[in-house]
Amino acid sequence: MTSNFPVNEGHYYGHFILKEYQALADRGHTIYVVTASQPSADDSHIASDKIHVQRFWWPQGHTFRTLHEMGLKDVLTLGLYQLSAFISGIRTIMDVHPDIIYTQSYPLGLNAIFYRLFLGIPYVLNAQGTDITGATTSLRRYILKIIFRFSNGTVTQSEFMRTKIRDLFGYECNVAVLHSCIDPSYELLQTVPDDTRLVKVPTNKNIVLFVGMLHELKGIFELAHAFKALSLKDEDAYLVYVGDGRDKDRLHNLLHELDIENRVTCAGMVPHDRVSYYFANATLFCLPSCKESGSPTYSTLEAIQFGVPVVCCKKGGNAEIFTHGRDAMLIDPSDEKEFSSCLRMLLNDSDLRISLSQNAKKLITKNEFTWQYRAERISELFLSVLE
Repeated sequence: MTSNFPVNEGHYYGHFILKEYQALADRGHTIYVVTASQPSADDSHIASDKIHVQRFWWPQGHTFRTLHEMGLKDVLTLGLYQLSAFISGIRTIMDVHPDIIYTQSYPLGLNAIFYRLFLGIPYVLNAQGTDITGATTSLRRYILKIIFRFSNGTVTQSEFMRTKIRDLFGYECNVAVLHSCIDPSYELLQTVPDDTRLVKVPTNKNIVLFVGMLHELKGIFELAHAFKALSLKDEDAYLVYVGDGRDKDRLHNLLHELDIENRVTCAGMVPHDRVSYYFANATLFCLPSCKESGSPTYSTLEAIQFGVPVVCCKKGGNAEIFTHGRDAMLIDPSDEKEFSSCLRMLLNDSDLRISLSQNAKKLITKNEFTWQYRAERISELFLSVLE
C-alpha cells in the first residue's frame, strides 16, 4: 500500500517505488498494489504479470500539507482518503488473500493495524524520512508509535533513521537498513530533447542543480539564500530547481524578495527519463535536506551516477555514506556563509569537482546500491516475518 505509485510512465517520484516492486517481482513475488487514483493515472506501462494495481478514489487535494498545517477541509479529505484506502484494501485482501502487507508507515499504516489485528495478516513498514522527521506534533508521534508498535518489521534508509525510530517510538526490532538505489540502465541525455514541455537552461553558465520535492524539509529556502550570497560574487552562477511541491509559491516569493529571479529557473515536474537532461548540464548538484536526511536521495545518487559532484547535509544518513571532501561536500544548510562558500569553492575548482565525482561513482557501484540487493534483503525480511 502506497500513496506514491507512479501515475504514468514518466512520473518521477513514483518511478522508484515501481523499480522496487519490479525487483521484488523478479524474485518471484506477486504484488497487488493498493494506491490512490489520479486524474492522469495510466498503468499500461507496467510490463509485468506479477504486479497488479488497484486504485481507489479520493477527493484529491491541490496542495500537500503535513498534519499540523491542516484545516478542517484538509482533515476531512485525509479522512476520506483513509476510508477509501481501507475499503480498497479489504476488497483486495478478500480477493487475493495476501501473505503479507508492505505499506508506507504514515498514514496507510493505520489501516494495516486493522488488517493485522482482525484479519491476521502481518505487515512490514516502509519508513520514509519525511514520515518520521515530519512527526512534529504529539498527536502524530502518538499515531506513529502505535503503527510501529504493531508492525512485524520495518525497512528504513539509514542507521540514523533506525535510531530516530527507536528514540521517538520505542521500536527497534526487525529493522532492515537499506539505502536508495541506482538504475544502471538510466541514460544521460547529452543533447536537448525535442520536448516542448522541458524548460531549457543556459549552456554558458555554472549550473547549481536541485532535483526533488519543493518542500521546506528539502532545504529549498536555505539553498536560495546561499545562492544569493554566491551570486553576488559569481556572475556565471545559475540555479535550477527541478520538481514540484506544496512550497512552490513560497519559493517563488522568496526568489523575488532576494532579487535573483533572473538567475534561477524553476523547471517544475519533469518526467524521470527527461531529468537526466538537467544532470548533463549541471556543474554541481545540491539537495540540502536538513530535517529529513535519512539517506542520500535517489536524485543525489543519480547525480553521482552521471558524474556530477554533490553537496548535501552533514547530518543523518549522508554522513554514513559520504566522507566530506573525498566523495561529497557535507555542509550545515543553516550556516549560510559555510553553504555559499562551499558552492563557490566547487564552482571555481574543477579538479575538486572531478575528484569528488570519481570517488563518489566508485562508492555507489557497491552491491548495496542495487535494486536486486534491496529486493533480496526485503524478501529476507518478509520470510523472517512469516516464519
